[in-house]
Amino acid sequence: MSRAIEYLVALAISLCGCSGPESSPEPITGRFEVQGPVYEIGSSGADESQLYFGDATDAILLPGDSVLLVLDNIQKNLSLVSVSGDRLFTAGRSGGGPEEFRHADGLALLGSTAWVLDRGNGRMALWELQGDTIALERVIPLPLEPEKGGICVTANEAFLYGGRVGSPIHRFDHEGNHQASIGSLFGDERMEPILRGASSSGPFRCDAAQDEILVSSRLLGVVRSHDRSGELRWERQIPTFARVEMSTTERGGYRFSNPSEPNEDGVADLLVTIWTVDGIVGVQEASDVRRNSDRDLVDVRTTILDRATGEVMHRTQELPHIKHVIGDWAVSLVNDPYPVIRLYRWTLE
Repeated sequence: MSRAIEYLVALAISLCGCSGPESSPEPITGRFEVQGPVYEIGSSGADESQLYFGDATDAILLPGDSVLLVLDNIQKNLSLVSVSGDRLFTAGRSGGGPEEFRHADGLALLGSTAWVLDRGNGRMALWELQGDTIALERVIPLPLEPEKGGICVTANEAFLYGGRVGSPIHRFDHEGNHQASIGSLFGDERMEPILRGASSSGPFRCDAAQDEILVSSRLLGVVRSHDRSGELRWERQIPTFARVEMSTTERGGYRFSNPSEPNEDGVADLLVTIWTVDGIVGVQEASDVRRNSDRDLVDVRTTILDRATGEVMHRTQELPHIKHVIGDWAVSLVNDPYPVIRLYRWTLE
């Protein structure tokens, strides 16, 4: 290449802000970090004027970054709460009526519609956000019983997760019509059905833009990535996960016991959250202080996986328990000692 052509190529690159052919974007190392908390909403028990949650079961930060949609399975309500701690509106109460909850522990947001999974009433309830108010739009009865917190929604479909037999990922249209069940149960085929069912529940995510469904076993510490047809893309066992030991009882139930090789706290681990951002999947496990609890946790450990392959990129114990990553914010739900919601800023290298 002549000097004149080289000069013109360099000039064109500098004018367009492009990088030369030898340049490439810095690879992501998977080092996810947070700053804060910037906001903390909830009660420490010392000041009764502070907002109190019976149980901040789930919380989603709404567009505008100033209001949270909070599901409380103890107080049996759905509320709008400002990041400064003001309760703006509350809907719902305990019961089986149209605007009531029995065991609501799954929350998803699509546009201005909140989808609440109420396993106690065997239904999904759709609530419309209208400014600073919430109004019930309709309820959809369920033909099956999903597991704890198992709901996510895309533009055309709703997904529920969990079951003791068959395929544990269940796809519905927005009218509640069952379209397909996909995926396979966790655990060994030789396990008792009740134990396989207990093993086939845990945090999960769906993303229509990525054609991605992430499911996990909270008791076995395994994460899987599927496409919406159910095809398995990858499966990853979280390193050094201390699996609980399970056995059936004479009455047909099951019991848990700590493993022969427990974690540093002397108990089993519990896989508590999955969240995604850019090219990574964040998976968190912790010591299970109160069996199968998502918030009475100590020693939270985070594993960052490559979103495309499931390979482990980074592991850290420096992060708080994170429920969601929404926009620029990481949302944390903890008991400290009472239910508290904390919002952190995050960065990814």
